[in-house]
Amino acid sequence: MMSWRPNLMMRGWIPRFEGVRLHFKVNRAATFFLRVAASSNKPFEFARYARRTAPPLRGSAAAQGRRYVRKDREEKVMKILFFAILFLGVCVPVYSSDTQLDKYITTFDYAARKEMKMDSKGLIRLLKQGKAQLIDIRFPEEYSAWKVGPSKNIPLNELPKRLSEIDRSKIIVTACPHKDRATIAMAYLRSKGIKAKYLIDGLIGLAENLRGDNAKEFMDALQKVKQ
Repeated sequence: MMSWRPNLMMRGWIPRFEGVRLHFKVNRAATFFLRVAASSNKPFEFARYARRTAPPLRGSAAAQGRRYVRKDREEKVMKILFFAILFLGVCVPVYSSDTQLDKYITTFDYAARKEMKMDSKGLIRLLKQGKAQLIDIRFPEEYSAWKVGPSKNIPLNELPKRLSEIDRSKIIVTACPHKDRATIAMAYLRSKGIKAKYLIDGLIGLAENLRGDNAKEFMDALQKVKQ
């Protein structure tokens, strides 16, 4: 005679005869998945039910379950590490830049005000000695139309991704036709720990100081530096 006595795994699913227990493949599969769900620590009702009612796995099914749980935990740890590294990679440089800029502003005084400026005559002298790098931060079209001296064109909107082109061993001088964009570039480079200056009379003032004999003398000096 057949009776439907619920066993400890799936209540009401496994039929029993008198003294004979029927084992189905679905029995093992269902037990395995319930055990995995129970180990996931998710607040679902079926997981709590499985912890109370599912019998322990044995043999290959138990080993497979342990491997699954171990792999799941390793994947979770790797995800946590990935997002932690991503967070640090994004936030630490921003914090460092803010710190540099805060330090520069809070210690700003008359000496710093004078030190951040460079006039054309002083720049020409440093360029002749090979001690300065002139960064022309105008747009590419402006630079193609006309340029002054041995300058490097890094447009202001490209400056953050082209910092590697800055020669930190030299005095960095930012320049534009006048000085509005140059001061922005100078402040940005200062926030990155680069002691930049801006050209106070701009590229127009530099051109005025490189005419006639001054231009020839300047170019001759640059050739000697290259040699």
